[in-house]
This record gives sequence, C-alpha cells and structure tokens, in this order.
Amino acid sequence: MAMQSDKAAKGAGAGARAGGAKRGRPALLAAAAAVVVALAVAVTHHSAPSGPPQLQPAPRAELAALTVTLDPAHATQMAADAQSCKVPMAEVKLWHDAGAADSVIQLRSGGYVSPAFRLTTTPQLIAVPYPAAYSVGAGTFTLLGQAQAVEFSLNPVTAFANLNGAASINVVWTPGNPCQ
Repeated sequence: MAMQSDKAAKGAGAGARAGGAKRGRPALLAAAAAVVVALAVAVTHHSAPSGPPQLQPAPRAELAALTVTLDPAHATQMAADAQSCKVPMAEVKLWHDAGAADSVIQLRSGGYVSPAFRLTTTPQLIAVPYPAAYSVGAGTFTLLGQAQAVEFSLNPVTAFANLNGAASINVVWTPGNPCQ
C-alpha cells in the first residue's frame, strides 16, 4: 500500500509537472515568438545591399522642380541637358537627426559644387550631376561643412556622426538609358 502511495505521489508529481508545463506554455510560446520576430527584424535590418551605396537617378518628371537646388549659374543648362538625356542627373536627400543643430553644408560631385543647403530634420530632395561620367557607374561624393548627425539618402542611407570640413563617400549607379 505504501508502494501505491509512492506511485500515486509520483504520478501526482508528474501530473503536477505536466500541468505546470501546460500552464507555462503560453509564456514559453510568447517568448519563442518574440525571439522569432526579433531575428526577423534583425535579418531584415541587416540585409542591405553590400558594397558602396547606390545613387538613384532624378526622374525626368521632377527635373523642373529640382532645378532650384542646382547652382544658379549652371542650373538652366544642366536641367536642359538632363531633360534631353544628354547628361542625366541624380537625386539625393539630406537632413540631420532630431536633436542636432541646424547647419549648412554643400555637396561636391565630381567637379560640381552645390549651393549651400541648410540641414533640418526634414529631408531635402536635391538634384546633382553624377560624380563621374554616367557610363562609368561609380564615383565619389564629398559633403562639405560642419554638421552633426547628417543623413544622406543613398541606398542604404548613409550617416555621418560628425562632419568636420569634408567627408567623402564612394557611390555606384547602374548606367542605362536615362530617357526610359
């Protein structure tokens, strides 16, 4: 009889453990789901293209509006060349993170130097010539000025914690028919 009591106690203990495991399953499943979501977010975040950042073309439909961001001495000719597909233009966005002071910077793209742009937390769409011959597909941009927490919209977005004078970044693009 004592043996039955031991078995009953063992059975009750096993049942209690099983019941406890059943009660703990929702918490365990929630924790497992959180890990899966965290991994999915991490993989998505880190799956940016490898290699230099990609430069995007300025759509021809936007060129007239973007002309105001070009050096006034050359804006009319540059816009006409881009509209006629003679010399395509690229577009970038510049801004700074919240909490950073507004500041003024310029872009150097090949031999072109942009007008000065006041950075704020609102991204500004800016037209620029490609930093090398369009057919080359690679070049270097240089940001000029003094600024903190600068964001530069390439693919992926490139950030500069502190811009002290000049910072260069190699970029690539896919040459193609700029009139398509």
